[in-house]
Amino acid sequence: IFWVICFCLEIWGEYATSNLATTVYVYDTVPGVVLITVDLFWFGYYFMSLRQSFKSETKPEKRRFYLFAGSMFGVWFVALPFAAFLATIFDPWVRFKAVYTVTDLCHFGFLASLIWALWPSNVSTFFSMEHTELVDMDDDDGL
Repeated sequence: IFWVICFCLEIWGEYATSNLATTVYVYDTVPGVVLITVDLFWFGYYFMSLRQSFKSETKPEKRRFYLFAGSMFGVWFVALPFAAFLATIFDPWVRFKAVYTVTDLCHFGFLASLIWALWPSNVSTFFSMEHTELVDMDDDDGL
C-alpha cells in the first residue's frame, strides 16, 4: 500500500499542478505529509526489529553485518523525510537538484550495501548457507 500511495502522489504532483506556477513542494501537501509519516512508521518498526535481532545474535560476524547493513538500510528509510526537510530550506530553483542528489546518494548506498551483503564470499558468513539439508520431495512417509 505504501508504493500505491507513492505512485498516486507522484501522479497527482505531476498533473495537478503542471499548469500552475507554484513553488509548493509535493511533500508539503497533506498526501505528502501522510506519506512521510508512514515512512517514519516503517523506519521505527524496522529499527525495533533490527535491535531485537542484533541482541539475540551471538556470532560477531553477524552482529557486524547487522550494524553495517542496518545502518545503510536505516539511511534509506530516513532519506525521504530528510529530503522533504531539505526542500523546506532550499529555494525552489535549487530544490530539485538538492533533493534528488540526496535521495540518489541514499539509494546508491542502499544498493551498494545490498551488493556487499549478497556478494558470494559474504553470503556464507552472514546467512549460514554452509548447512543445507536435502529433502526428497517425492517421499510420502513424512506427510
